[in-house]
Amino acid sequence: MGKISTGGRLVGRWLDVKNIEGGYGSVKIIHGIDMYVDEGEFVTIIGPNGCGKSTLIKIIFGIATHYGGVVEHKGEDVSGWRTDTLATRGIAYVPQVDNVFPSLSVEENLQMGGNSLSTSILQGKLWFTADDGIHGRELWTTDGTQEGTYMFIDLKDGSDPSYPNIHFSTDDYFYFTAREGDNQALFMSDGKQVVMDLEIDDSGNVYLDSYDGSGLVHYDGEIYLNMYTSTTGNELWKLDGTSDGIVMVHEFRDGSSSGSPYDFTIIDNVLYFRAYDGSSNTAMQIYAYSPYDYEI
Repeated sequence: MGKISTGGRLVGRWLDVKNIEGGYGSVKIIHGIDMYVDEGEFVTIIGPNGCGKSTLIKIIFGIATHYGGVVEHKGEDVSGWRTDTLATRGIAYVPQVDNVFPSLSVEENLQMGGNSLSTSILQGKLWFTADDGIHGRELWTTDGTQEGTYMFIDLKDGSDPSYPNIHFSTDDYFYFTAREGDNQALFMSDGKQVVMDLEIDDSGNVYLDSYDGSGLVHYDGEIYLNMYTSTTGNELWKLDGTSDGIVMVHEFRDGSSSGSPYDFTIIDNVLYFRAYDGSSNTAMQIYAYSPYDYEI
């Protein structure tokens, strides 16, 4: 049901957030928040610095990790949707002034916010995500025929969705992230089977911190990612396509404190991203990296 505006017109519920929970990696910041926005309203979230205002908006928009709760847009559940899909529905996030790259042009800053579509072409087939109403949102493939359209893998039992996101493909493989168990994992597939599943090491405390792909990039023939371990926190790692080839590139904060690098973007063969260096509790620094000219 909508409510009646001052002009006598029936106004609908534009956004409805129910018991939302989320944060960054293993750190849950938002606990059970409810809010709504009706058509034509301006809603302001007010609170002290560091209380989670921006994190709440980022969870709604798909930038921060969504752990639980429901986000509805015009009555449809859009919880866990990709940021580019949400943007087509008019849901957007505008960063603060100090979250842009002052040394880059307007066009290059817009490139920093770009997200690839969650589809990929490999071996003449289209790979995409879909929800058949039985298994939840999982990874599917099609060759353009009804017989050749099917669910490739069901990562979570029953109707529980894994929310896979396809990030990029090479000549032989495509890479996607998805929820596996309680963590976010990185998968590599050759189109016939999953040949790499990077989630847990011997300690059981290593997982990928990238729900929407902002902490994952294919650069200079290797994969750079924001990955969490219990001893290092979220830091910058890379792998060469095998689970044995993963190494830490840089630790921004000592010990288990997290640098949380994300928003990876390649401009002129240089990798740009944001990260915390520990000098401030809230401010992020901008970094540039090249394997040929180390600039972190």
